[in-house]
Amino acid sequence: MSRRARLAERRPCPDCGQEYGRDRSSGRWHKRCLDCERMLANARQARPPGRVQPDWYAANTERHQAYMAQYRKDRPEVAVTARARARGADIIDTDISVKALTARDGWVCGVCTKAINPRQKWPSKWCAVIDHRLDIVAGGLHTWDNCQLAHRTCNEKKPVARPTG
Repeated sequence: MSRRARLAERRPCPDCGQEYGRDRSSGRWHKRCLDCERMLANARQARPPGRVQPDWYAANTERHQAYMAQYRKDRPEVAVTARARARGADIIDTDISVKALTARDGWVCGVCTKAINPRQKWPSKWCAVIDHRLDIVAGGLHTWDNCQLAHRTCNEKKPVARPTG
């Protein structure tokens, strides 16, 4: 296909549906039509950088949920601390992750003391997860002393550890 033919191609803008073409100098596709690009550029100047407005989340709920699901899948250690914070845990050691606990505990479940298969990934019931010896809901902290590696099934089946005294 010739350069002239490539530049003549059109595609609809994902925001407004208006057709637009490639950049004339580089031959690359823009992400949206020039009108929408200008509108976004003006909107970026009107708000502080790095902050997404709440109305964006309302308008793009499914898109945001899909992005966050992929984000959690790609970065499981970040997702673990986010879930711990959501449960009300005081995150004292942010570097605790399944990978770090496997280095310390050696792929052994702290609840049933059986081996954990490293090939089992989330959401398998036999995958490795972080287990809190004294649960967060019972006042335990997210610290190295209170965390151990466990099978997901073992962690879900064990009773909630209550503080003594």
